[in-house]
Amino acid sequence: MTLALPPTVFAQDIACTSPGAVKYETGLGAEIDDIVHIPSRFRSETREAQRNEWTFEYGNAAYANRATKQITIRQGASALNMASQLSHEVGHANYNYREDLSSRDAYIRKACVDEGFGLLENIIAHRALKKCSGMDMGLITAEPDFFLAKYEELAQRPPVYANEIGYMFCERNRVPTGETYIDYYGNWYDANYGLAVESSGVEVDAELWDRVEDMAERARLGASKLREVWPAEAGSGVRSLSKQITVAHSEIRQRSDGSVGLAYMNVAGRCISRSEVLQRYPELYLTQAPRPHDPPGTTRTVWSALGEWGEVMFAFTGKTPNCLEAISFNPWPQPLVD
Repeated sequence: MTLALPPTVFAQDIACTSPGAVKYETGLGAEIDDIVHIPSRFRSETREAQRNEWTFEYGNAAYANRATKQITIRQGASALNMASQLSHEVGHANYNYREDLSSRDAYIRKACVDEGFGLLENIIAHRALKKCSGMDMGLITAEPDFFLAKYEELAQRPPVYANEIGYMFCERNRVPTGETYIDYYGNWYDANYGLAVESSGVEVDAELWDRVEDMAERARLGASKLREVWPAEAGSGVRSLSKQITVAHSEIRQRSDGSVGLAYMNVAGRCISRSEVLQRYPELYLTQAPRPHDPPGTTRTVWSALGEWGEVMFAFTGKTPNCLEAISFNPWPQPLVD
């Protein structure tokens, strides 16, 4: 099976950043910024993620959270290792990934494509850094020598596709339980998508969903309109979404032109199940599934609904996997046109 994907081999993948080029800040510290600045592509891809509203932070494990557009880097490793982690996660962030739930095999293969994009960016950054500075930041994978050699082999007959090297990654890497990534993704599909969704037994909370859609529409119109009704925003007069749902934390990321890049809120109160969300949005689709290396308690499943206002994402986490934890808004700048 060959997926129709753009090629991911780059003729200038080991180019060095030109003297005098602006050094961008990642928020991860000067030592990481210095490393990111050396390879031209690593610098530009990291900047591209930032332009697309991604932020970087330290935590207990490395992962990319698409619902909040946050890349987390495992703190405490060497600067080179943390830069290597960043290159891998930037590869995930800059790939517009959507799970394929048409079959178990399709889901596994698409998940491995995502791993392929992370691995390819990691390999390219590694090669360029070594050429431009002599520093070796390693790869975030088992058998790094195998994948470096495989990349060199595949690059002799370009293009190199993320699905090809990504499937190898899934075959040769294991999760903490000992399963390969292929088995992990397959078992996740069987357990979470192969089963019918049970009714939550809760009547649709019209007040909640009307407010969610009002905020989605306002987010499309701009940050100032959204702030008029945003929970916990000074002057909005809103502290909850409905009688039983409150907001624990929220953030609006505003662009320089006043538009909304991303807005999200963590909800509290009664449990909102996926089936309740489905009652309102029957066309809900899976945007992000837990990844094999997510640390315990941080696994995240995100489902999305699309409308003329853009995308609304509903996140369920390992802390309460059956209850909604967060709602995110990723607006279109204008209504969709057929």
